[in-house]
Amino acid sequence: MGNKKKQMQFYNGGSHHTRHSDTTIVPTHIHQIHKSLIHHNIITHPRVINCSSFYWKQEKDLPFPDRHKLINRCGNVHLCPICSYLQDRKIFARVKPMSNLLQQNDGDVYLITFTLRHNRSHTLQQLSEVLNKSVKEIKTSYPFKKFYGSKDRLFSLSKYEVSWSEDYGYHPHCHIQIGTTNPTPMKLIESELKSKWIEIVMKHAPDRTMIPSEDYCCHLVSNPSLEHSMEKVEILSRGRRNFNQEGLQKIVMDNDSAADETPLIEPNLFKKIVNALKIIYKNCLNRYRYVFQVNKRHPLFIENDIGYWKGTK
Repeated sequence: MGNKKKQMQFYNGGSHHTRHSDTTIVPTHIHQIHKSLIHHNIITHPRVINCSSFYWKQEKDLPFPDRHKLINRCGNVHLCPICSYLQDRKIFARVKPMSNLLQQNDGDVYLITFTLRHNRSHTLQQLSEVLNKSVKEIKTSYPFKKFYGSKDRLFSLSKYEVSWSEDYGYHPHCHIQIGTTNPTPMKLIESELKSKWIEIVMKHAPDRTMIPSEDYCCHLVSNPSLEHSMEKVEILSRGRRNFNQEGLQKIVMDNDSAADETPLIEPNLFKKIVNALKIIYKNCLNRYRYVFQVNKRHPLFIENDIGYWKGTK
């Protein structure tokens, strides 16, 4: 109890000043998104609302050389854009040296995107469950193990995302980044994964309207940016305008403040976007985020003592 009494707030005079001084660690637009989501009652958990709002001072005369380490964080990476951003940065810091090592040893990083067919009649929960079950099964399938088995796969990084459009509704999809030394041509890998993906989705989909076509079911590219798809939510409105992290903050804040100006988007569509965000946060992001796995049996892992690299133990 005595220790708890010593623990006190160093600063709690409003979140604006704290967030401003925190921007060397977390970009300003991440804090603004956090604020916008609170304003529209999308974030409602008290601990998430107060994330990064003050500093903790554990002893009366404790110096603060690394003040950002003492900022209060909620730790809810599923619902808080600030904490999820910080976790993402830690993951990318672990992946980057492995990606460089692969490129130095004739390896590569592939990005595989798995999608479902979707329309406005499909709920996010239905689509997410079909996608999650299908991804789990494709990872254990013969084609996947043949090309990305333990002999060739150094690491994998999986991420579920959600897009939404007024015309087509929710579009959950999965990105899997794989560091591999398999020299098989990408077109051959993609072809086999496509047919297997369609077969698996047919097994889990409640009806044929979720089964994707071969042209759009699976896509494979080489050497993507490690920060590909770091944004958790995309909002696609009319004209295929893409609103991700900074765009989301912009449309929400501009539509809030532009009382005497013409809004960026019509009020009804704006309300639909906010409602879509609420459903996405409550039904999907709370369950699925990054899954990072390292293959400790890969020769590059053993030869280069990757297990002793900082942050990879």
